[in-house]
Amino acid sequence: MTQGLLPLLSHSPRPDIVTIGSISGLPNAALQTASVPFYAAKRAHAALADGLRQKLAGTPVRSIVVHPPYLEDISPLEAAWEDASERRKGEAATNRDIAEAVLFALTRPRHVTLSITVDADEGGLFPAAATRSAS
Repeated sequence: MTQGLLPLLSHSPRPDIVTIGSISGLPNAALQTASVPFYAAKRAHAALADGLRQKLAGTPVRSIVVHPPYLEDISPLEAAWEDASERRKGEAATNRDIAEAVLFALTRPRHVTLSITVDADEGGLFPAAATRSAS
């Protein structure tokens, strides 16, 4: 579908493709509690976003990817939405973090394409438990 929309994106003044991936899509990510099909699909999401980034190099279209960890789903109508901005590294991520990461990426200069990893839990490349046991 995304490739089918590329001709239309080329007519946009700020054409961006944003892929919401997962920490499961990162290189060397541990399987953790994800199912094998989910893990494989998220690796494919990461490859698709990177393939589009390479294919679209030199064009006005950007391919941006955000890799969130497990998320707490909160509503902008809840107090937790405002409290989310006060959390520290290592605390649970929320859907607000992903929305803010996407808005951040979209507001960067046009020559900047980002891959954002939301490092907010014990997932991803370097789980906290492994880091603690290594130190």
